[in-house]
Amino acid sequence: MTTTNGGTTQKDAARDPLSRDVDLLGRSLGAVLIEQMGTVFFNLEEEVRELTKRIRGGDTAAIARLDELVEALTVDEAEGLIRAFTHYFHLTNLAEERHRVRWRDTRSKPSDPRKQSVHDAIQSLKNSGLSLAQVLELLASLELGLTFTAHPTELRRRTVRAHLEAISEQLPRMESETERAAALEIITARVEVLWGTLELQARNPTVRDEVHNGLHYLESIARALPELESELHHALLTEFGAMAAGARLPLAFYSWIGGDRDGNPFVTPEVTKETLEYHALTARQSLRSAVKDLYAVLSEHLERVDTDLGDAPEPFRFELEALYRALETEDVDAVAVLERVKTALLESGQSRAARTFLEPVLSRARAFNAQPTSGEPVKDSSFSRSSVVNRSAPSRVAGRIEKAPLGRSVSASTSPMIKAPKGVREAGFITNGQPTASAGAILWAARLSGKLNGEMKEQGPIGTRFHMP
Repeated sequence: MTTTNGGTTQKDAARDPLSRDVDLLGRSLGAVLIEQMGTVFFNLEEEVRELTKRIRGGDTAAIARLDELVEALTVDEAEGLIRAFTHYFHLTNLAEERHRVRWRDTRSKPSDPRKQSVHDAIQSLKNSGLSLAQVLELLASLELGLTFTAHPTELRRRTVRAHLEAISEQLPRMESETERAAALEIITARVEVLWGTLELQARNPTVRDEVHNGLHYLESIARALPELESELHHALLTEFGAMAAGARLPLAFYSWIGGDRDGNPFVTPEVTKETLEYHALTARQSLRSAVKDLYAVLSEHLERVDTDLGDAPEPFRFELEALYRALETEDVDAVAVLERVKTALLESGQSRAARTFLEPVLSRARAFNAQPTSGEPVKDSSFSRSSVVNRSAPSRVAGRIEKAPLGRSVSASTSPMIKAPKGVREAGFITNGQPTASAGAILWAARLSGKLNGEMKEQGPIGTRFHMP
């Protein structure tokens, strides 16, 4: 793979960053193919690639030659070609993703917010006549629920994803003449390892695999949240000329994986219970890691700062160490602890430290449901997301699931839904629509994990009726 996709020349690649990246990545793969498979195989791959380019250009003679070549392939040669072009397209996709970022950063004027950005949305609200108070009220009333869903047919091994992510991290260095050679060496080493890696597991993926694969992206999302919240605050300040420290991203994260019972016989109550526990564990580990990093930064001493946070020599670290330990073994309101530390920082004149170091951790804690150790996802098809069962709720909660006729379209206010008194939500049990076809097993899993007490009775083929004693 010695030229860029579509036949772009090396001269073109020097002018076009995307073509340059595709060309360099293709050459990395080509070097690995020669080393690992030999020159004969590499020449075969190059001939196939050249024929497909000619076919796209309308060369009918190339079609006959490609048919002839494919007919003569051995099984090993066919597998090698499939693998080679699979890796090539993975690398090309990485280059295109990098180019989208490059294009996004340059498409707007410096004075204009980027289209479809948070700032663009805030500017549109202001241009519509809304005041700052109205925008803040609107933000407080919104919730954008982003849902993890399972797509087993698109499942890619975490190992393969990790290698591709590592390659992607090197692409910005390719834009520097001084760093390009070192970046290319790392990329080529990763491609070499990828060539020797099985693309798929030797067994079919389980529901547990789907859960783990879905949550693989959670840490990347967590790292992006502070940037989004910072953009929100900057947009409000730019458009309305006032700080809005209370503004929050209207984001929440949910998952159907491990709880979606649309005909999957492997999503059992036990699997759902295990999924709930793994969600809590993943959120807890993510927040603990962030708290640990924050602990390393907030080293202020009582001899240097004035705070009522406590008598410990390093009061901020004292609070964070306690939070870190609590997140390992017990439920804790991490948002309340972090808010208390933030207030102490502000009162002691450490506003930049609060804004730069603590706010990103606070954003992560809020997005993971205020109490990350206790937020547990349950499928909710009415809102295309899940609801949350909070461990702070009492163990006995009045509630009922009722049936609706088969095939009838229902809304959040009609059957088949969990229906609970107003006081249930106030007590900490968040109730949203829940289809009867999946509610019974999920509620049973909740009961097994000590969140609910009740009994379930079969209600014919439509679903399950659940009554609290």
